[in-house]
Amino acid sequence: MFDYAQTDGEPLAELNTNATEGGDALLPQLEKAATQLNITLVYKAIEGSAEGLSKGGLIEIEETLDTPARCGVIAHELAHELLHKINREGTTRQQRELEAESVAYAVLAHFGMHPQSCFYLATYDVTPEMLTASLQTIGSAAKTIISLIDSTGQPNEEGEGAQNGAPLPVAA
Repeated sequence: MFDYAQTDGEPLAELNTNATEGGDALLPQLEKAATQLNITLVYKAIEGSAEGLSKGGLIEIEETLDTPARCGVIAHELAHELLHKINREGTTRQQRELEAESVAYAVLAHFGMHPQSCFYLATYDVTPEMLTASLQTIGSAAKTIISLIDSTGQPNEEGEGAQNGAPLPVAA
């Protein structure tokens, strides 16, 4: 197996896995939700390809991300904090990423944003069966984050709730 840096040829196309619109009202609410969960959230330059990192009580977000991408990455990392801070050893990376990205998708969709989670999940070879097995875990974490945001009394994104009940993306 070769590292991408060891190859020649045309650069690979970038695959956008983040939401591309919205989030102006949601971003401060997600930041406040992190605070309510006693999680420190910082924006900084992150080396490598990661856009966010969950470090057990600390979330680092790539400072160059735009608002829609920040919303998705924060929701994803909040899910890691809620679900995988304690039970990390009992899960595979594939399962952890499936759960975190599905929670982020549900949270953003609830507030009318359209994340591109199917592309992200495809990189982990997620199957419909894997998603089905994690639905209860995903739903619980998404409800926790949504309830923190809804309880702030802040105005929600336009279209809030428009995507409720939308199916979670699964790579074929």
